[in-house]
Parts: sequence; structure tokens; C-alpha cells
Amino acid sequence: MLRRTSWHRALRTGPGLMSGKSNIRGDAMAVSGKYGQINIPKVKADEPVFILRAQDKLAQDAIQMYKILAGSHDSKLAGKLDEEIERFSKWDGPKKMPD
Repeated sequence: MLRRTSWHRALRTGPGLMSGKSNIRGDAMAVSGKYGQINIPKVKADEPVFILRAQDKLAQDAIQMYKILAGSHDSKLAGKLDEEIERFSKWDGPKKMPD
């Protein structure tokens, strides 16, 4: 199911989005305010997620900011985000402002 909403609605989820349904394999599906239910291993069925796509002109900077924030809290994740930033920078598809 593809749910199209404005970006500010993607920051929250409502009761209608958190149905907790499973996919065909029976795995729990995470809930995105913008994209609806998506299969992400180890994410509970009703857990909201926020997705950054490589086509988003702001995504790479957002990940860099998250890295700085994670590092300021001594999170081990901070060191692992360089790989994701590199993957986003190497993606050669068209870029656009988020909608």
C-alpha cells in the first residue's frame, strides 16, 4: 500500500496506519506515515519508521546531522553512518526536494 501524504504528516502516525498486519510470509511490518506498511526485519508491526531516500536532496545532510547527534551521545551507530552517507552520495539517480 502506498500512502501519499505531505512531509509533516509523515512525521506522525495515526490509528488508521497502525493496523499491525503481517505480510505474506507472516513477518511483522513497520509503519511509515508516508509509505504505509513496510517489511523491515526486527521492527515491530506497530513501530513507526521514517524513511530517507537517496533521491531526496536533503537526505545526505540529514544523515550527517543524525551522525553528529548520535556521536554526541556516544552511540556506536555514529561510526557506521559514514557508509550510508557514502552510499547516498554515490547514487547517480535524479535528485529532488522532498514532497
